[in-house]
Amino acid sequence: MSTRRNFLAILVAATAIVGAIYSFGMKQGGLGLPGIAKEPVSLTIASSVTKAKWLAAGAEEFKAAGITTADGRPVEIVISNVLSGASMAQIAAGTLQPVVWSPGEQT
Repeated sequence: MSTRRNFLAILVAATAIVGAIYSFGMKQGGLGLPGIAKEPVSLTIASSVTKAKWLAAGAEEFKAAGITTADGRPVEIVISNVLSGASMAQIAAGTLQPVVWSPGEQT
């Protein structure tokens, strides 16, 4: 896939996840108490080291946009730079559980 398609695929996945978090928060009665710092919602991405700079730049732009959930919790992106084959094995074993997995090559 091209870099643009990879970015769009990750963006679509992240949007779906944030929507799910929003829905879950609303079902839980969701609005926090005013004036109390809210814990961030973490979106974890395990990605190949070849995309590290590109994803880090995108995560910084996302952070700068100040995106929050419906109840005002900030959304943070946590990126783990991994090797494609090793991360596939870790995901299969349950030792790595990212929300988004973006390998660098076909495994």
